[in-house]
Amino acid sequence: GSVPEDEPVTVVRRKARYHSGVANLEPEQTVIPASQQHHVQPALLLAVMRAESSFNPTVISRAGAVGLMQLISETAIRHGVRNLYDANDNITGGAKHLRYLLNRFRGNIRLALAAYNAGEGKVLMAVRRDRSRNFWELIRIKKNFRAETRNYVPKMIAAALKIAVDRLLGFEPGKI
Repeated sequence: GSVPEDEPVTVVRRKARYHSGVANLEPEQTVIPASQQHHVQPALLLAVMRAESSFNPTVISRAGAVGLMQLISETAIRHGVRNLYDANDNITGGAKHLRYLLNRFRGNIRLALAAYNAGEGKVLMAVRRDRSRNFWELIRIKKNFRAETRNYVPKMIAAALKIAVDRLLGFEPGKI
């Protein structure tokens, strides 16, 4: 039916799960194949995406990192990303990079996440200097990582766990 002209109309807007530049399901539709192809947990990719870009595909950091997974041009080139602003390309590049880092640090997810945030060289230097692959030991020495990285790793692990548990319980994956 129609609404009578003399009665006010209330418009109810549903809050989008992601940034307005991304369709609600676009990240999830890209995350699943990228995670399967590169053997990275989808929850980890979504957690990194949320922390790095707040699901904004056009965001550019002060360091020049671009898009959902906040890839710098060197990383994008290394992993064959052609368009940093394309959600599919950016997520696939981010998944490839996380897999590369997981391989580089022998499956140590904490060191891989630290490297994603601070750079591979910074983590390698700390591991070599302190002769430890234990992230918790490495962060005790403040010069190894900035506070941002010391906080980033546990935050990413907690966010990935929450996403994974939410998925198991049947909650909407975008509501982190």
